[in-house]
Amino acid sequence: METTMLTRNMHRIDQFIRIILGALMIYFGFFDRSLISDELFGMLLGVFGVINVGSAVVGVCPVYLMAGINTCKTAKSSG
Repeated sequence: METTMLTRNMHRIDQFIRIILGALMIYFGFFDRSLISDELFGMLLGVFGVINVGSAVVGVCPVYLMAGINTCKTAKSSG
């Protein structure tokens, strides 16, 4: 049985920003509907917030994987 490990592709600052923005999206999407009148948009905003927080906790962004983006600092080889 073969297991595949996903490589981290998010820097700590990227993770921190995603957690903050994701928490705000969850709050305004699911709990405080005073700014969002459309139920579908609020639900989508909340779900997108959950996805952002989840990817920040894991340290892997699926969109970054598809685009080939890596915000982690890589060690420069001296030579």
